[in-house]
Amino acid sequence: MAGNGWDEGPRRRIVVGVNGSPGSRAALRWAIAEARRTGAGLLAVHAWQSPVGERRALRYPDWPPVVEAREAAADVLAAAMELAFAAGVVADGELVRGAAAAALVRIADREGGLLVLGTGTRTGRFRAARGRGRVAAHCLKHARCPVLTVPPTAERSEATPAVRL
Repeated sequence: MAGNGWDEGPRRRIVVGVNGSPGSRAALRWAIAEARRTGAGLLAVHAWQSPVGERRALRYPDWPPVVEAREAAADVLAAAMELAFAAGVVADGELVRGAAAAALVRIADREGGLLVLGTGTRTGRFRAARGRGRVAAHCLKHARCPVLTVPPTAERSEATPAVRL
């Protein structure tokens, strides 16, 4: 990907969405390999939502279902960070409360780099955009930075750049 502009300039950072799924882990492995290859920084992002609804969660932040969801989200992000650190990559993590698609677009646009997403994490009626998934479909449509999707079984060389139509 070097030479296409994403990794040039002062804010070259790879943003990778992580959620613990096989596609997410493949995307993280690809992003780590690309960060090592280019010297780019890495930002792992995990978005979470309360299982009891946002109004109730804001009113009762210490309610056990809210606390459990927040802790589970933190565990997913911590696992991603451990993998990045073990590979010797300069990485940060960002835990975001809210819808994953909107959060990833907002953060990727802020970072001005490359957004890497896993695919194949949903089945049935939630599949969209040629099997990429609804979060990836939203990011492909709305992100201003390059977006790369990685299938769950892909190695770094098999990742396919997403095409905006």
